[in-house]
Amino acid sequence: MKSNVFTAKISRKEVDNVEETIEIIIGNMPIEVFTMEDQRFLEEECFYKIQLLPQIFDEIVINKIDKPLKEIMRVEKSISYYLKGLYYADEQIIDVGFKLDLSEHELHDFSFLDKKYIQIFISRFDLEVISN
Repeated sequence: MKSNVFTAKISRKEVDNVEETIEIIIGNMPIEVFTMEDQRFLEEECFYKIQLLPQIFDEIVINKIDKPLKEIMRVEKSISYYLKGLYYADEQIIDVGFKLDLSEHELHDFSFLDKKYIQIFISRFDLEVISN
């Protein structure tokens, strides 16, 4: 079974004139994502079943935060984000308002942060459309 599968609305294509980026909305959270999907077949304001893949290209940057926040915060005008939410170390899941599986990044060294609010840096989100 695939993880990180959601229903998302495509709100904008070719964000900032970058052909490989689109903006989606999951719940009420807008997220700019990278995709290799052929955008000619994607329609704005339509909902799709997607797989959202958080990517970390460099060193893992993860910190405990004091406030109980659940959000996805874009880093300036980049496609990088800080995820803030409740972390479940056994499953390597962060609840940012919806649950994201981070197990691909092998966060075993951070089990001491279990059931604590954290912030983790994500280089970008990759998106794969499963169906419409």
